Amino acid sequence: MNAPHPLAGFDFTPRDVLAAIRRYALRAMLVFLAVLAAGAGLYAITPVVHESQAAILVRFGRESVYRAEVGTDAVPLVPTSTDRDEMVNTQIQLFRSRDAITATVEAIGLARLYPQLAEEPPQRGMDIARRRFDRSLRVTRSRASAVVQLAFRHPDPVLAQAALAELLQQQRRLSANVFGGADIAFYDTSVEQAEARLAAAQRRLAAFQAEQGVLAFAEQLPLLLHQRQDLLASRRDAEAVLAGLDQRLAELDVQLARIPREVVAWEDTEQSRAAEDARARLLGLRVREQDLLTRFSETSAAVQQARREIAEIETFLRQAADRFVGTVRRERNPTLGDIERDIQRSSAERSAARARSALLARQIEEVERDIGRLSAARGTRTLLEAELQSAENILRNLLTRREEARLVDRLAQFETVGAGFVQSPTRPDPAQPASPDLIRSVAMSLLVAGGAAVTTIIGSALFGARRRRPGAAAP
Repeated sequence: MNAPHPLAGFDFTPRDVLAAIRRYALRAMLVFLAVLAAGAGLYAITPVVHESQAAILVRFGRESVYRAEVGTDAVPLVPTSTDRDEMVNTQIQLFRSRDAITATVEAIGLARLYPQLAEEPPQRGMDIARRRFDRSLRVTRSRASAVVQLAFRHPDPVLAQAALAELLQQQRRLSANVFGGADIAFYDTSVEQAEARLAAAQRRLAAFQAEQGVLAFAEQLPLLLHQRQDLLASRRDAEAVLAGLDQRLAELDVQLARIPREVVAWEDTEQSRAAEDARARLLGLRVREQDLLTRFSETSAAVQQARREIAEIETFLRQAADRFVGTVRRERNPTLGDIERDIQRSSAERSAARARSALLARQIEEVERDIGRLSAARGTRTLLEAELQSAENILRNLLTRREEARLVDRLAQFETVGAGFVQSPTRPDPAQPASPDLIRSVAMSLLVAGGAAVTTIIGSALFGARRRRPGAAAP
């Protein structure tokens, strides 16, 4: 036996519909208001979210164009890839990359962007923040164009704009590193290797100079040659002085042999003072004798005593006359002392000149030995200096190329794909949040409430018709 159709006994005539509406209007109204109340409650508890928007134009950049390493600017620039879809998709992936999002969160600050994650462990908090940031980010491509639309949502309108702007900067840096950072890393490594080679060359040259006993090796040989000339001139002067002193000593020896050893100091041509005193006494005695003769006789003792004294004095005068007249005194020749002093002084000067000549001879020998050693080591020195000069030139060129690469890299940050702004990140209006939207929420609530009311009327009508069909159980 076939089961009755659920709509059996209910005719969809306008009269039946109006009757069902009048009959179940209160029930439908209650359902309608309940759904509206639920929608209002949901709107009230939904957090306010603001959205910042931006748009960029993906274009061919320096990394997409072949540039000759050498040559002039007249060399044509040929794109390495003409697939614009590939370029746009690459930039979209860079915006959603883990590194770009992580750098953005770190730049803004985890505690500032998501304060509720500040208490989480650093690694876990960063992972959660990265997932939330990715869910809040929307990256879409406009159809039939190379414009990429970006939108980021956040409860704080200022942070929404700041986060999107920082993401664009991080994407630009990441793009520059991906497309233009390889040369800088290569040159950094090459500069380190060149510095190591230069340091090794300097150490080898320093060890060679220390072994040879010279510091300024390049200037030492000319200095040694000049020093040898000075020493030879000084030795010639010393030899000339020595020869002059030898000749002077020989002349002094001749003079010394010719000069007499003694000379007359003085010769006594007058009588001595004793004889003069004796004559004076003799005169006094004769005067006394005459005086005594006037008073005494010739046989008196006083006269005889005076005559005896006169005889003694006369005898003394006769003897003194032969003794003192013509006496000669001799002494050492003073010129002999002067000559001997000259000989001593000249001998001392000759010894000093001879010692100076010997010292100069030894110095000349040492200098000539150094000159010979340096001349023999000229080949090794030239090789080491050439190696050092080559290392310096290589390092200088690498430093120049690295600076050029850095300059190109900085220029690439402004010329890489994704660098052309069509619309900078906007600051959302706090009075117009992106979510929840009042008009959309009201419209959606009305639509859902109306559908629920209609469903209630239809369901109630069907349920009532089923109860009224024949054979149904009595209420």
